[in-house]
Amino acid sequence: MSVLTPLFDYIDTHQDVYVKRLSEWVAIQSVSAWPEKRGEIKKMMEVAAKEIERLGGSAELVDIGKQKLPDGSEIPLPPIILGKLGSDPGKKTVCVYGHLDVQPAALEDGWDSEPFVLEERDGKLYGRGSSDDKDLHSGVYGGSVHEAMTDLIFLMGSLVDKKGKGSPNRFKVTMGHGGKPWVADFNHPHYLAGRKAMKTVFNVEPDLTREGGSIPVTLTFQEATGKNVMLLPVGAADDGAHSQNEKLNRFNYIQGVKLLGAYLYEVSKLD
Repeated sequence: MSVLTPLFDYIDTHQDVYVKRLSEWVAIQSVSAWPEKRGEIKKMMEVAAKEIERLGGSAELVDIGKQKLPDGSEIPLPPIILGKLGSDPGKKTVCVYGHLDVQPAALEDGWDSEPFVLEERDGKLYGRGSSDDKDLHSGVYGGSVHEAMTDLIFLMGSLVDKKGKGSPNRFKVTMGHGGKPWVADFNHPHYLAGRKAMKTVFNVEPDLTREGGSIPVTLTFQEATGKNVMLLPVGAADDGAHSQNEKLNRFNYIQGVKLLGAYLYEVSKLD
């Protein structure tokens, strides 16, 4: 029997507990783009902090200042949670990052159910924590389908001939924000630990892919810590991240819990 068997058995028998906990988190409308919901984001942070403490850790909510809105008014920026589980200097340290705010979502946007009410259909958990009939995440769909923005750029480009003459109209393009590209050594021992964990839980060798997902803080963590950083996914390609009817397969959710446990076990064995 594997040392992980008791953990996996516990997770399997407590599936409904994990789903119920997820539904409670999804119900909190922590939309950072909606200023009127800033209190909900703080509530989400407080709930997460209490969960860390329930697990025996310590948690601190750090105030990072104010946000100035377009109308000139100011509201508090969401706090940052600094949590810690364990303090044994003889054990390895793993830094975990995650964001608790979500994208705007409303039933009238095209959702089949209330986005802030977790609903299970056919083993799929739906909810948030003219082009296509839904928004397309660039990291997953980029390059495989025609999206309205790229079509618009093509049309604008066709207004000018090879000699630079066409439309007399003028427009200015500015970049609001962006992130630097990031790539890591997937043969690093840290990655090998993640790959072993994936094999243990899903019984397949993981596909090592590059993707256009925008997570610029990844490079920030790598530069700030000087350590290897890894993205360990548990979702599916059709989850519709940040889109209408966003979902997470119940199987992936439960197996994902096992994956994180197996990953920490593999990291603990690294030299």
